Amino acid sequence: MECYVDDFVVKTRKREEHLADLQMVFNCLKKYNIKMNPLKCAFGVTSGKFLGFIVRHRGIKIDSAKVDAIQKMPPPRNLKELQSLQGNLAFIRRFISNLAGRFQLFNHLMKKDVPFQ
Repeated sequence: MECYVDDFVVKTRKREEHLADLQMVFNCLKKYNIKMNPLKCAFGVTSGKFLGFIVRHRGIKIDSAKVDAIQKMPPPRNLKELQSLQGNLAFIRRFISNLAGRFQLFNHLMKKDVPFQ
């Protein structure tokens, strides 16, 4: 099981193990009186959206809606917009090779005394 603030996923390789793991999770939730929203639950699925990614049995990929949103962003015109772009790209950094190296081009714009151009 992986848990992130108020989102969690229970994953196993075999159905029998999955049912046992779900029972353990439900017992813990009941013990601590934690409720789940049934509209946000999915059970026995082989893929789904989790933390902005598509999680499948073969691995993780980016939600295409996230990519579309980043591609539709206008070029940054000021420091705040550049920081926003960097934050969005950092979210998907595992899928972008040499992202830190690519950010080097913009690092000088992040300094206080440098005007944004």
